[in-house]
Amino acid sequence: MGEKEPLIRYGIVSKDDENLNPDFINYECCKTHPLCEHIHSSKKMFSRSEIELISAKLGYSVFDNVGGNDKCQCKWKSFVVTKKD
Repeated sequence: MGEKEPLIRYGIVSKDDENLNPDFINYECCKTHPLCEHIHSSKKMFSRSEIELISAKLGYSVFDNVGGNDKCQCKWKSFVVTKKD
């Protein structure tokens, strides 16, 4: 078996969270925006192109501002992952 190519994926964490755990243990979404809460509760890791597609549909940069407002305490964090078999 050869080595798997590493992939960059993004998950939502708290702005002051430096936890590298992509399982979001002990993290509560700020719940200031339905999109933010939905993304967090999905526990899905997103590619940059998926985030850009969401941004295009909503009309603002979801990558720069997850919840779309100043009260949002969430941010995207990059994780290096490998594809599951």
